[in-house]
Formats: sequence, structure tokens, C-alpha cells
Amino acid sequence: MQNTVDLKENKRAEKRFLVFIQARFLVAHSQRYKECVIIDISRTGACAKLPRGEIVTIGGEIFFELPTKELENGTVKGEIMWSKQIENGFIIGVKFKNLLDKKVIKI
Repeated sequence: MQNTVDLKENKRAEKRFLVFIQARFLVAHSQRYKECVIIDISRTGACAKLPRGEIVTIGGEIFFELPTKELENGTVKGEIMWSKQIENGFIIGVKFKNLLDKKVIKI
């Protein structure tokens, strides 16, 4: 079951769903996809945990491969809006380039 994140608390335009999805990501300087965890997701963006050693740039492009049949090619393109270093990696906030279909969020 998915839990929602309070809109007032996070100042989000869309309701976020706590999901903890194993996914893959690719940033501009990288040549291959790496593993990550999507922590929460909405139609407009997501929060993800990336592994230690990854170089992220605010404003940089990022691509996620999500395990869902509802995406045409399985890839979502976004822009890194913020990042926070944690003990074993990074937490990043991403704004998607295109609005996700509501069916995709029900992963």
C-alpha cells in the first residue's frame, strides 16, 4: 500500500506517494545506468536515493528507468532540483520534464 506525503508539509503541487521502488538512473556524465531507490513520486517529480560516489549537479538532467508497463519506453527524464549528501550516498529531488500519467504512479 502506498502512503501519501502531506502537501502542506512539502509544498508540492501534486500529491506524493511513498513508494521505495528499485529503479535505475543515468546522469549526463555517466555512460551506463546504475541502481537507485525512488523514495517518493508524483506526476511532477520524485525523490530518489543515489549511491555514494555519484556526482550530481543541480540543474543537470537525469533519466530514470522505472519498472512499469505504463511507460512507453520505461524511461522518465527529469531535472535535478536539489541534492543532499547523506552517509551512504545522496538524496535528490527531481522535477520531471513531462507530467506522468496517473497510471504510472500506481506502480
